[in-house]
Parts: sequence; C-alpha cells; structure tokens
Amino acid sequence: TKAKVESTISAQGIGTFYANAATFIPEGVKAYVALEEPVMDGADGQGNAVGTISMAEVTDIIPAKTGVVLRGEAGTYDFFYTAEDGAAGTDANLLVGYAGAAEFRAVSLLDNVNTYVLTVKDGAAGFYKKDAAFKVYNHKAYLNVPENAAGTLRLRFVDADGTTEIRDVLLEQGETGEIYDLTGRRVRHAGKGVYIMGGKKVLR
Repeated sequence: TKAKVESTISAQGIGTFYANAATFIPEGVKAYVALEEPVMDGADGQGNAVGTISMAEVTDIIPAKTGVVLRGEAGTYDFFYTAEDGAAGTDANLLVGYAGAAEFRAVSLLDNVNTYVLTVKDGAAGFYKKDAAFKVYNHKAYLNVPENAAGTLRLRFVDADGTTEIRDVLLEQGETGEIYDLTGRRVRHAGKGVYIMGGKKVLR
C-alpha cells in the first residue's frame, strides 16, 4: 500500500477526492461531505425551482470510502494514509467515488437518481448532470442526488466553526444537448444570462 495519494485542486479552487483508506487532510485544504438531501427552498426570476445542498466540513481525517469536495488554492496535494478512523456520521454522504488499480471505472446511471460530475467548462467549475454511463477516474468522487430534487442546486459550505458560504457551484443540466438563448438561437457556449438547456430555462 502506498503511503500517500495525490489529488489536484483546480484553478477555480475546487476538486473532489475518494480513497479506500482513511487519509489526513493536507494543510491548506478543506474537505466537505454532502450529508443531507437538497432543500428546495426558492425560485429564480423565471419561476424555476432553486435548492441548496449543505456541505459539512470534515476536519483532520477523511474517513475510508468517503467522497468529498475539496476547496483550497490550486495545486497538487499529498493525502497521507492513516490507520485512524476519522469522523463518524458520514454514511449518508451523497458523494461517492472510486479508488482502485485501474485508471478509471465505468459507472452506469441509477434509477431515481441524478448523477453530477465536477467539470471545468469555459473557465468555470460546476457539477454537470450525466445523461449516460461515464468514467470516474481514480481517487475522484461524484454526486448522486435524488431525482425528485429537480431544479437549479447550489452548494452551501458549512465549516466546522459554523461559518457558512453559498457558492455559485451550480449543478447544471447535462453536458450534452443543444443550448438556446431566449430568442431561440442556438449557441455553442452559455455565458451569463438565461438559456434553454435540456428543455428548461437555466440561469447562469
């Protein structure tokens, strides 16, 4: 067994991580789990449902087989393995992942679950809904959300000291599919504004 595994945080200050054994959290990195289902508690200017997923900070040790969202300065970090157990109470985590000998594992979509993968597109990071089977790469995590939580979802980061921050890390519609502006013109990339994506209005 290797003494450590490396994982990267993007230029946008976010990443994901998953390991089969417990690991220490590197200095300068914060790790979060998604322990509760989304709370659909609002609407955007177009009447679309808006919800929030609360991300709880894990301190010191990431437990074995626990997917997390990482936040910190861009770079590659060493996650050292430990025989310690880490925090309890992460069994309900919506983040799942893969760690193994292969570079990646093929993942099939589940019934009644929407699956989102962290992706950087046009310089912005977001979780994008997968519409078909996909590959999860070694030591990475993805998010499984109950299908009934339909709408635009935000991540609400709650630190161990009680500090709260809602980030515009949105769970977007699928990576595939055509995008249109409100005049009906097809566009290649969606900037800021309201677009029709996957047959729904999406505020970016």
